[in-house]
Amino acid sequence: MLERANQRGIGGEGTEVQADDIEEAGSETRTILGQEIEVSILETTIDAEVGGGDQSESVEDVPVFLYVATVQHEEDVVALVGIHPTAVDARNSVLSLMEQVEHPSSA
Repeated sequence: MLERANQRGIGGEGTEVQADDIEEAGSETRTILGQEIEVSILETTIDAEVGGGDQSESVEDVPVFLYVATVQHEEDVVALVGIHPTAVDARNSVLSLMEQVEHPSSA
């Protein structure tokens, strides 16, 4: 799943999550799409391009929290991924956004 997140530019264009250096940092149960779902909270580092065009620069080994959850909704599996630097207290914001996700009914 992290390879796909990297391919889609999760965290911004040029951002790469280093999957070989991930540590478990806990979990939290949240209601997502009407179901009680365990959100895994992981700690890792990322490398990223900051800025754009001619003014971009690279940053390496930025410590981040990574939030991962999957939920079966009707015939689909919905994967949720959130990320923020450990220096920023955005835990409640990320988890709240996960709780607000909508997935259209296939009926």
